[in-house]
Amino acid sequence: MKLQSSNAYKISEFTRLFGDTNIIVEEGKDLKEVLGSIDEVVVYKSKAAGMDILIEDSTMIVNGKEEVEIKWKFGTLKTGDKVDWIVSLGVWVNEEIRVYKGVISTIVDRGRGDEGVAFDIEKDLIDPRAMAVRKLLSGKPDFTIEVDKMREWEGEWQND
Repeated sequence: MKLQSSNAYKISEFTRLFGDTNIIVEEGKDLKEVLGSIDEVVVYKSKAAGMDILIEDSTMIVNGKEEVEIKWKFGTLKTGDKVDWIVSLGVWVNEEIRVYKGVISTIVDRGRGDEGVAFDIEKDLIDPRAMAVRKLLSGKPDFTIEVDKMREWEGEWQND
């Protein structure tokens, strides 16, 4: 299995997180993403990547509202906003797409600066990317969907 990403930071993080497993981490192309729910984004992105290619998608729920295009959202977060940061890993294996999620919940505190949220404990214990990797390695997906039961995407696309 290979994980592909066009993001150099994510490649570095996943190389570290997968360590000496048999999962190869490499640079890949940007995949077009649907403008749908968090779960729709990851399953359609997995289907587009092809079999045995592991993909990652980072999303947020801000004050109860799903945000799939998060790179545009960070600057609008305010102190007191409730945020769930969700990292989903998806992979098409045989006839199904398997999805593994890591989630952390926090409240934004801009008093700590604009560069993110600071934590004083070991990063991998609370990092949703690390949580999703642990689920993948344990073989326990959050959900699966049969590829032949997926309809063709007829909605909008991100960044269109």
